[in-house]
Amino acid sequence: AGGPKFEDTTCGLDSYRRGSRQKVIAFSFYGDMSDSRAKKRRYFDGIAENVELISVFYPGWTMRLYYDLEYKDPMFGELCSLACSRPILDLCHVRHLPGSPSTDASRIFPMLWRYFPTLDPQVDVFASRDLDSRISAREVAAVKEWIENSTQPIHIMRDNPSHKEIILAGLWDTDLRRKQARDTWKYIWKLILNDKLLFTGRSGIYEDQIILARHVWIYYGQANSLQHDAY
Repeated sequence: AGGPKFEDTTCGLDSYRRGSRQKVIAFSFYGDMSDSRAKKRRYFDGIAENVELISVFYPGWTMRLYYDLEYKDPMFGELCSLACSRPILDLCHVRHLPGSPSTDASRIFPMLWRYFPTLDPQVDVFASRDLDSRISAREVAAVKEWIENSTQPIHIMRDNPSHKEIILAGLWDTDLRRKQARDTWKYIWKLILNDKLLFTGRSGIYEDQIILARHVWIYYGQANSLQHDAY
């Protein structure tokens, strides 16, 4: 009684039942008619490998996978089997969400789905990652330093000469317990939901990073972030 309502959370019943104070690493996984089986398999392998790495490098954290697959897709059965065998994996079907920011997010640019936990009252710490990358000890050391030695609510990493973006879509984190972060994220999402890029088709590539630069950086990250930048 008195806790967060299910419709205010952002994944599904399994994640809701975990209760409050969750630490979450989120990914997006989807397919469309132009996707090859090989391409989908490559990203599916990223799910299986990262869930194992998270269990090693991020003890106490859970992995959320925001996905949109047809029930008849062979990958769907594999995904369900993986979730059953890996307790830290929560599946979030974007066509059947509790309600925040939507109950059906299938029209929203898919790479933005993984940012939904920033609105979740049960999540304390959030990390956004890519399925075609792998969790590394170097990354974990940077996150640990941010959590333990900084009071900033936003954490940004750049670790390659090609990392020229203000906020890389799959290398940033936020602590929702710091500096009125929850209220700030609610405001940021109002801006995002009114941005035309929100409904970019699935062929889009960088729209999520543009949105991060346009809204998250300007209104929050620029003055409230710890950045690990190797280049």
